Amino acid sequence: SKSMEAVKRQKRTMGAIVKIPLQKAYHTYGRVLKSGMAFYDLKSKKDDELQFIISQPILFVTGVSHSAVTKGIWLKVGVLPLEDELLKFHPQYI
Repeated sequence: SKSMEAVKRQKRTMGAIVKIPLQKAYHTYGRVLKSGMAFYDLKSKKDDELQFIISQPILFVTGVSHSAVTKGIWLKVGVLPLEDELLKFHPQYI
């Protein structure tokens, strides 16, 4: 795996899909919203196609630290325009 220093900084782009590492070589995906992030109900060991990722159910939406994305801890794998449902305001608490 890449060290923190080896990863380029990334912009927090609305609609960006990020790969979130989990245990035992698995990962899931999140989607950057205007405020917060949506997390998909998906656990994978392979790099999934963007359209497949966004077709999965959303497990939850919550606020997260921007640094997970901007420091490259969660790598951007693509950007797609947000669907209408994801453009709505989602109440959240941190």
